[in-house]
Amino acid sequence: MAPARLHLRVDRVDDDPCLWVAGEIDLATAPELVEQATALVADGPARLLLDFAEVSFLDSSGVAALVSIQQRAATHGTGLAVRGVAGQIRSVLEMTRMGEIMTITNGGPD
Repeated sequence: MAPARLHLRVDRVDDDPCLWVAGEIDLATAPELVEQATALVADGPARLLLDFAEVSFLDSSGVAALVSIQQRAATHGTGLAVRGVAGQIRSVLEMTRMGEIMTITNGGPD
């Protein structure tokens, strides 16, 4: 059996749910990310944090997953922030102009 390529862990940061993401976000793993993030916004928190400091790969499926998460969050009145974004991941998010629909930072906990 191949090792898991995506690891998710839920925590709280300043009363907001934080989904720590590690590994690759692609066609095979994006649905798991969307499922977990959707479950976290179901309670209507003010903000959902996604920590991407340990994300090593993000393709168009990952970008589509972020759009889906943002849309579901907005339905519940929840803001979306992606932090720990650097390198190739930052380049992908900048090229796709994701910063126009969600907060994106390269910092850690705020």
